Amino acid sequence: MPQPTLHIFRHGLATLNPAGYGDTILSASVLPEGYPAVVQVAQHLKTQPCDIAFRSEVRRCQQTAAKVTEITGRGFVPDHRLNEYYMESFDDFTERVQGFWKWLSAQNYQTVWICTHGAVIACLKNTIVQGFFDEENLMNFPPTGMVWTISGKTVTAQDFNNGGPTG
Repeated sequence: MPQPTLHIFRHGLATLNPAGYGDTILSASVLPEGYPAVVQVAQHLKTQPCDIAFRSEVRRCQQTAAKVTEITGRGFVPDHRLNEYYMESFDDFTERVQGFWKWLSAQNYQTVWICTHGAVIACLKNTIVQGFFDEENLMNFPPTGMVWTISGKTVTAQDFNNGGPTG
């Protein structure tokens, strides 16, 4: 069975702190300045096919997916395997995310949208493209406001942070 094409994107901008989320890692909300890029991502996704869409259960992904749903009409299914990397070993995290990919690959979907977190995106991308994921690749993910499309072992990126795609 051929693997589905994924349109993966991070939640909207939810912190301006360069050190990260700190104690708000599971409760941070999308900031007002994060929504313009989310709207642009949604406008792009509206032109893309989608058999099913998934999202993390974490608040900022709920909010991002809700805005995308408002614009595209496509609802998102929450899945705990897409939740933030937090309070678990690297091996447990990797097993969780790779379990999602193994399950998804066995389904009959051609195109899937996924709204999740950076580390989850890094794990999915490296697992799909390279066949493995290690801690060296943990930070190999796009900023908010970008869509990574993974088709086969090819990754294309589109940046929607300044009003539209830049490539």
